[in-house]
Formats: sequence, structure tokens, C-alpha cells
Amino acid sequence: MYSDAMLENLPAPASYHNPIQLLCEPSNKFKRTISRFKFKNAWFVDLGFGNFVDGKWKSYGDQNIVNKLDMCASNLMVWSRDNFQQLRRVFDSCRKKIDNMRGSVNEDNIICFNNLQNQMSRLLVQEDSLWRQRAKAHWLRDGDLNTKFFHAATTSRNRISSLIDAANNRVTQESDLCNVAKDYFLELFQGQNSNVAPAIGVIAEFMMGEDNVKLTSPFLIEEFKEAIFSMKPDKCPGPDGFNLGFFQKFWPLCGEEIFKQCCGWLQSGVLPPTINMTNIALILKRETQVSMKD
Repeated sequence: MYSDAMLENLPAPASYHNPIQLLCEPSNKFKRTISRFKFKNAWFVDLGFGNFVDGKWKSYGDQNIVNKLDMCASNLMVWSRDNFQQLRRVFDSCRKKIDNMRGSVNEDNIICFNNLQNQMSRLLVQEDSLWRQRAKAHWLRDGDLNTKFFHAATTSRNRISSLIDAANNRVTQESDLCNVAKDYFLELFQGQNSNVAPAIGVIAEFMMGEDNVKLTSPFLIEEFKEAIFSMKPDKCPGPDGFNLGFFQKFWPLCGEEIFKQCCGWLQSGVLPPTINMTNIALILKRETQVSMKD
């Protein structure tokens, strides 16, 4: 070991006399975004997950369903941080323990070895479910390859850095980019000043009695359940982060509350401000995006 004095007297390396000049300073291209809550179906594999959700949900009391989902999302983010984000580290640790014990299994440690194998099986199911949910349809074609390219493709995100607005100005700020997208869809889907009378005129202004009974009959909880369970559990979630898998798994816990509050909204005609919000995924048509049409 060298002391500080000895280090000061050491000759400079040869490269010091011919330093390499940097042409530009390295910089972070994109700002780090705040992570949003997104429910993961892989959490179902954890043995204590169901009891955790059940206990937290019952502790929310008589809150409305929107507030309960917000509180549940906050609790699940903490749970995920403490129990799920170290999945790869736990996976590697469990595999090493199994490899070390594999050649020396006896009556004294057979129970421990079997427990490790069961844990490894659960971890493999969790990892499979995690990548399946992130990859969607690509998993069916490329998932079994388990390559670095496939993993990179599922985690990559396209980012729009600039767009041309309606006034032919290039905008780069995130808030301005959101406004350009919003104005584009408002113009696309807003009602136009068109003459609908010819189309309305050919529609009969009466309804058969049987159809009228079906339309005016009260909703049934079975209809809500059928609608929820008819969709794939790993479909993309809405802004609240919950996918169909959560509601299908915990339907006995929250189904009746969802049914009652939805019926109340339909009868009153008043929806919570955020209940109708959704996410819009932009599909890039070209390598470079100049306007929303790209």
C-alpha cells in the first residue's frame, strides 16, 4: 500500500502527457420521469399478497370506490418496493442455495431443499408472468427465446421530442406536446356542423315492447361480472394503474361495491371527474415524428 506522500511523488503516467480531449460533455438525454403505479399480475404468485390486499381494502372503511383504489395503489407501491423489486436478487440467491445443496441432500435437509424448490417454482412463475404482461402479443412469438434483445424490446419506450403545432411552430416542452396531442384529437372527434336529418329520418321512432323492457330493466351484478370477466386480465390499465386482473382476482372483495356505485352513477347521471379518463397510446408511423399525423 502507498501512503499519501508516496503517491504524490509517483511519476505521472504516460497518458498524462498526451491527454485525450473530450469533444463534448456527457449529459443525460432524457429527464427521469416519476414512476407511476401499474398493477402487475405477477404479484398474485406471492403467498401473502391476497391477505395484504384483503386487509388493506377492509381498512379503508366507507370510502367511495375511486378513493379506495387510490389508497390501494399507494399501499401496493410500498408493498412492491419491499417485496417484489428484488426479484432477480432473490431468484439468484435461491438458485445458488439449490445448487449448493443438490449433491448433499439427505433426511436432515430434504425439507429445506423441497422448500427451496417450491420457492424457485414460484419465482419462475412470477418472472414469466411479469415478462408476459410487459410484452403482450410479442411474448407468443419471441418470449421463449429469452434473449437480451427481447428483454430490451419489451422495456424500451418511444419518446416524442418535438412536434409541429397547428400554427406551424415546433414545440419541445412536455406541456406543449400534450396540448398539441389534445388539440389534434379534439378536432378529430368533435361534432361537425353536418346535416344529420336524412339519416335520422329513416330510423323508426318506436321500439318493440320486449326491447323496451330490456333497456329499462335495472342492472344486475351478474351483468357487471360478466363484462369484467369477458376481458383479458393483462390488458393495459387505465390512468389509475389497475388492470382487469386485479378486479377479476378480487371480485369477491370489491365487486359488490363496484356494482352499487356504478348503478348510482348511472341513475344520477353524474360521474366522478376522473372516472372517464383513459390512456391513449400513439403508434409511430415513421422513424421521425414531425406532426401528430406521423
